[in-house]
Amino acid sequence: MQVWGQLGDDLWGTLAGTTILASVEEIVDSDVIRRDPNRTLLPAFRVAAICPTPFGAHPYQCQGYYDLDIPFRRMYADRARTREGFLAFMDEWVYGVDGHDAYLRKLGTERLGGLRAKPILSDPVSYGY
Repeated sequence: MQVWGQLGDDLWGTLAGTTILASVEEIVDSDVIRRDPNRTLLPAFRVAAICPTPFGAHPYQCQGYYDLDIPFRRMYADRARTREGFLAFMDEWVYGVDGHDAYLRKLGTERLGGLRAKPILSDPVSYGY
């Protein structure tokens, strides 16, 4: 598994587990991995399963795929100021959707499209090999 952009606690949080289930934006050919192996955080033998999950990091950003959803995070922060607001948020956005696809439908294609990385800002990088 490779990571582009900021790592945060991805590596240490992942390695703390005994079973690793990797949620990824996409599965790429092994040639892509071999071209830039220094971005590989997890060796294959540590990963039990891989699940392609587009927009799986939402409302956070995923380098090269989509940006931070600031209005969504602001909405969450406002609602989570009280226990009642937090529970209402959980009922609507966690328990009230039937899986990840329903979550994405609730967000809407227009909102998700606005977060997508623009091709002009995310062109492939040439490392000279």
